[in-house]
Amino acid sequence: MGMSVSKAGRIVIGATAAVLAAVGVAALAGTGRLHKEDPKLPVNLNETLTNEMSDTSSLLGFDLKVRQYLNLWGLQGASLSIMRNDSLLFAKGYGWADTKKKMQPGNILRMASVSKLVTAAGIMVLQERGELSLSSTVFGPDGILDDSLYNAAIADPLYYKITVEDLLRHKAGFSKKGGDPMFSTRWIMMQNHWKTVPTQEQLMVVQLKRPLKFEPRR
Repeated sequence: MGMSVSKAGRIVIGATAAVLAAVGVAALAGTGRLHKEDPKLPVNLNETLTNEMSDTSSLLGFDLKVRQYLNLWGLQGASLSIMRNDSLLFAKGYGWADTKKKMQPGNILRMASVSKLVTAAGIMVLQERGELSLSSTVFGPDGILDDSLYNAAIADPLYYKITVEDLLRHKAGFSKKGGDPMFSTRWIMMQNHWKTVPTQEQLMVVQLKRPLKFEPRR
């Protein structure tokens, strides 16, 4: 079954990448690693930042509070960054990233709900450019994600009413009955008799086959 993503869909992906690139450059500026006279940028920001860059005796009390928090909640490790305006002021890892490997600010962690902020910022930039509108529909032949795979999976016609704003405001009416695709992958595998971990596309199809709990923008 063929798959295609509309121009607006590709723009959303590109805007998200641009936002992440801007964050990376701002982080370099905050550490003093980025200067106008530098002929080249560091190849990998994750290899540039170290805990030592943020070590200072004036923050020993702060470091202690973070470690106490990790102990309280039984967390193995954490990475903390602090920004002011466009400058990175602090970036440090605490605890362990893996067995016998101390956490550094460059260790890659799951973005989790931080991705919502990046996506929202990218969408608002697109709206300012006139590339899409918050009232644009998302699914179906007239939607931003006019995708043959997803269109074939939609059973509830209310999906065609979901707009970009509905998604940003969590008002689309999605149901988690049968398991949340984000956190119940094993249960969904058992339901569908899958032997391997499903792809994001497969999980999306599972969600689109479910009826909505309520009509969008009620």
